[in-house]
Amino acid sequence: MEKQRKSEAVASQKKRKRKDGCFVTKGIYFVAMCVYMELCFSVLIYHGYTSGMFFGMLEAIAIGLFLAGITNFGIIRTRRIVGWICQTLICILYCVQFVYYQIFKTFLSYSIVVKGGGAEAVGEFKSLLFDAIFQHFFSILLLILPMFAYGAYLYIERTIRSGLFRRMVKEWRYIFLGAAVIVHLLMLCLLPIGGMEGYTPYVLYHKDWVKDLSFEKLGFLASTRLDIFSIFGGNSSPEVSSEAIDMSGLMGNNGENSDGGEEKPSKNEENLGGEEKPPVIEYNKLAIDFAALAAEEDDEDVKWLHEYMNNSTPTKKNQYTGMFEGYNLILITAESFSPWAVDKKVTPTLYKLVNTGFVFENYYVQAFNNTSDGEYMVCTGLLPNGQGVGTFQSTLTNGTAADGKNNMAMCFGNMLGKLGYGTRAYHNHTYTYYKRHLTHPNMGYTYKGYGSGLDVKKTWPESDLEMMQLTMGEYVDNPPFHAYYMSVSGHMNYDFVGNYISYKNKGYVEDLPLSTSMQAYLAAQKELDLALEYVLQTLEEKGQLENTVIAMATDHYPYALEEELTKEVGDEVDWYGLYRSNLILWSASMKEPVHVTKACSSIDIAPTLCNLLGLDYDSRLYTGRDILSDEPGLVIFSNKGFVTDYCIYNTATDKYKATTDTPVTQEYVDAVKEVVNQRWTSAGKIVETDYYSYIEQLK
Repeated sequence: MEKQRKSEAVASQKKRKRKDGCFVTKGIYFVAMCVYMELCFSVLIYHGYTSGMFFGMLEAIAIGLFLAGITNFGIIRTRRIVGWICQTLICILYCVQFVYYQIFKTFLSYSIVVKGGGAEAVGEFKSLLFDAIFQHFFSILLLILPMFAYGAYLYIERTIRSGLFRRMVKEWRYIFLGAAVIVHLLMLCLLPIGGMEGYTPYVLYHKDWVKDLSFEKLGFLASTRLDIFSIFGGNSSPEVSSEAIDMSGLMGNNGENSDGGEEKPSKNEENLGGEEKPPVIEYNKLAIDFAALAAEEDDEDVKWLHEYMNNSTPTKKNQYTGMFEGYNLILITAESFSPWAVDKKVTPTLYKLVNTGFVFENYYVQAFNNTSDGEYMVCTGLLPNGQGVGTFQSTLTNGTAADGKNNMAMCFGNMLGKLGYGTRAYHNHTYTYYKRHLTHPNMGYTYKGYGSGLDVKKTWPESDLEMMQLTMGEYVDNPPFHAYYMSVSGHMNYDFVGNYISYKNKGYVEDLPLSTSMQAYLAAQKELDLALEYVLQTLEEKGQLENTVIAMATDHYPYALEEELTKEVGDEVDWYGLYRSNLILWSASMKEPVHVTKACSSIDIAPTLCNLLGLDYDSRLYTGRDILSDEPGLVIFSNKGFVTDYCIYNTATDKYKATTDTPVTQEYVDAVKEVVNQRWTSAGKIVETDYYSYIEQLK
């Protein structure tokens, strides 16, 4: 009996060994899987080879070896469970980024999921998610194929007991981990072969990580790891000098590009006889001694900001300073508004507002394809982080006050509220979305949204017209007032089945020679046109039309129509065509339009309005600049590319293109790159340090 038990025990042990799995084949599988995923993702997103594919392959090999190592510890059941977890997680990461990119034309940052917004997007816009999955089903199938392959691998491993699938020594697990480190170090050593300046893989990895560029030039796995590290402050940022560069000296003063913006002489400079006195130039600045603040500051980031502000040149007052002083202000961030929404017959009110008042011929919406970031730029005049990490939401947690909120003193709700304006904000979708119920009161607004005081009809999307009809009565009889709106009627998807607003306005567009999706887009924007028509009628009825300024910009271009719009803009798409947009800055008191050719963008709206309203403000505290001043134009995109009055620079290709007959040199482009880095860095530090709370004049 005892002999039989021993015999059975030995047989059982041999059986376990035969089923214990092969360490070598596990390594081969995970390396092959990661390489396949990296190649597949690159082809699906970029439709072929990219400059980052080489580094992506090296990182894929390193990650595959690492996974092979960690999945070979423990008993056989534990190893299989860990293997399934790793395999599933890898597939999910690739699929999530692929689907997110198909919807938003940018990559998801995991930081925004942590800070809020990611889970809401899934819940609120699940129909868009399902549409994207359905449209790209076969591509997604390619990305989840390794999960089926892993199941097949485990089956083969358990049934084949010879050759490559024979059980090997356990030391292979350490060999895999060591090899992973070696391959990763090899990748780091090879990064400099692409150069160490500009936005090369080396710079992106070590000095200046830019999310969207990183996926193209470093690959998926390396970029995902760097993105996750950024949640914990793990990414390096470029060393940027606080010696601010004055752009007006780079190519000469270009004030003529603004078709205005002349210097405003001081009121006391009237020549009473005798020698002619030089004009006294006034600046939009407050009496803030930044040098003294810097000398007394211990925090390095705050000290850097004080020095940067001290070295920056404030914008000059000009012929438009105070043009709208005492006026009411209606400010709108319009969902997916674009030039393709402006039609003289279909959207006559939009056409009127775009082509009269101030007409901005070189206005761009930056490529931050995130509504919250777009809204943030319009409201604050600051660049968002640029990596899609929820900068607006960061203003709720980075503050030095007891509640953790930032001082948002430079927003119109707070500035105009101090001057006796009634300040209100509205959004006709879910009031908590992107935490607007917290961010907007912090900007100085009494806020209402759907589910919290704004009882619009629950549709998808909701009506901008109905929002105006329900809210204007709350403030229009009590001037001076400032109302801020975040619209939603123009939201995708653009069809006549799942989009209530497009279906509602189908009659306006169904006979137009456009594709169904373009018809649906224009029909959705028709609701915004009707809303603005109602605004103008109400203001006129209440006697406030001549005393109100209306400003409106979009949050982002309609990226759901990217393929169709690409055909419209042709070769310009790789540079800037999709990002050209319209800025509305209009008042009935203007007798003739003023054409402005300067390059400008969303972050310039706030300082421009401050100057027009005649507010006491310090122009150095914004990232943007008064468009009507003689400050040269600069548009900064999310990948740190830029447009100036003279050229366009694309970081993806590291090439620039002149837009005028004026010669552009590499020295000029390099200098503007430094300006971009300075403004990008200052905007980030302003939020991270709650900088406005350090300025006594803003309290």
